[in-house]
Amino acid sequence: MSASAHTRVDWQDVAAGPDAAVTVAGLLAGHLQRALAQPGDALLALAGGRTPEEPFRRLAALPCDWQRVHIVPTDERWVPLGHADCNESMLRRCFERAGGAGPRFLSLRGNATELPAAVADARRALAAHAGLLALTLLGVGADGHIASLFPGAPELAAAMAADAPHAVYSVHPTPAAPPPPVPRLTLGLRRLLHTRQVVLLFGGADKRRVVEAARRAPDPLRVPVGALFQAGLPPVQVIYLEGA
Repeated sequence: MSASAHTRVDWQDVAAGPDAAVTVAGLLAGHLQRALAQPGDALLALAGGRTPEEPFRRLAALPCDWQRVHIVPTDERWVPLGHADCNESMLRRCFERAGGAGPRFLSLRGNATELPAAVADARRALAAHAGLLALTLLGVGADGHIASLFPGAPELAAAMAADAPHAVYSVHPTPAAPPPPVPRLTLGLRRLLHTRQVVLLFGGADKRRVVEAARRAPDPLRVPVGALFQAGLPPVQVIYLEGA
């Protein structure tokens, strides 16, 4: 079966360099404006990390009805808010200069001192925003993970189940996962894909090989990014930063 039969995929190669962030921000703005053309607010699920940071800053500088926008991290490390590895803190910095009052944030990490309590709090927060996401932006690891859905993690099958009952899961990555070696909170696959549009943003030839293989033969529990290319799912825009 061809990749096009799995789901709608628009693959764009964008040359890495000074103009790449502007190009990516423009693509994201288009998706956001289409969502805001519909009644109600728009909830964005956005990945952390270095790759999307400058595009997010550029997006925040564009005109938008930011008071109707909510942002939730796709996943979060079990580190304090303000920590260098905290995705929520990175996203808040990126959007701090957005127009008006700026977007509002839903926290996965919250103020809980124990991981189970944080998961429970995040589930309650997401329950109040159970509608269709305006946009899910993901990165991908060289092992094929998306969000904090890591191959080999003991919680992976539950977090990726098509009938998963919760929006948020805790995950304990294997030692092979990228540092730091801490537990994670992540939106489950079902919640990530309850969206108008998926954007997969990444660079690196090794990751490109992983994604292309996952398109040809999706095996989500072995290579989680393959879950994006199965039948009946939202459209996926792949943005590959060529030369990054």
